[in-house]
Amino acid sequence: YSSDRCKEHPREPLGDYEGYLSADAYPGYDNLYVGLKIREVACLAHARRKVFDARDTDTLNGYTALAWIRKLYDVEDIAKDKTDEERLALRRTLSIPLLVGFKAWLDDAALRLPPRSIMGEAFGYARNHWIALCRYTEQGFLSIDNNAAERALRAIAIGRKNWLFAGSDQGGRTAAIHYTLISTCKRHE
Repeated sequence: YSSDRCKEHPREPLGDYEGYLSADAYPGYDNLYVGLKIREVACLAHARRKVFDARDTDTLNGYTALAWIRKLYDVEDIAKDKTDEERLALRRTLSIPLLVGFKAWLDDAALRLPPRSIMGEAFGYARNHWIALCRYTEQGFLSIDNNAAERALRAIAIGRKNWLFAGSDQGGRTAAIHYTLISTCKRHE
């Protein structure tokens, strides 16, 4: 919990953590990745959503990009019941070549699009976050997206509209602790 969205707040709960962090591309997280102790793992679902929302403005490029992304998720569908080692091997064999091809296509398509067009901005998002979008291929335990975390936070987002305020900063911290504990328990059944 924090009372505002300042970029200093995300560092505090992480302490001296070193490793991977899966998150959306909120600019307030950028200072977490300085020095590479924490390695950003971007969410392909966020990139996909931007392309999906823009698809009607440029159907050929939109649906082609969505097809590339679908192929990457097809690999994850095959890998979901595998061990981390098997998943990593599948990603190295299948996902990395797809990502190389998708990036080449994306770069070529972006050259033909006005950068300020809706599709140009969607492609720009993917290209600007490309390294972090590909990072899930470095370890078998990493996910292609952060949808599980987003689902866990859905109740908070809905509740925030219903109760509007936590009452106080202490109430916000208490709610954050409870939601973290409950979401963790749900995740582990």
